[in-house]
Amino acid sequence: MTPAFDVFKNDKSNCAIWLTAVNTLEEGEAHVRRLALDSPAEYFIFSQRTSIRHIVDARPRAARLPARATPSLLRKLALQGAYLSPPCFHGETRTT
Repeated sequence: MTPAFDVFKNDKSNCAIWLTAVNTLEEGEAHVRRLALDSPAEYFIFSQRTSIRHIVDARPRAARLPARATPSLLRKLALQGAYLSPPCFHGETRTT
């Protein structure tokens, strides 16, 4: 059986690094939680079937958005290039 999900990590230059392929979303989330113990970062799990990215933000709390992110703050971050789709992929191919 071909794995249905790919697990990626966003690096500091906002490029996605392919890590592994897994069979289920739950397996991907468990893999990310294990990785995050040693390497807190923003990870995402990509569904090959639906093309949906499931974000897993495992960064330290201080690096995340404020609890009450206003629309103007989100627009400002988007204009700065934050939280946009990664511009490049390395490798073969918002759950908080």
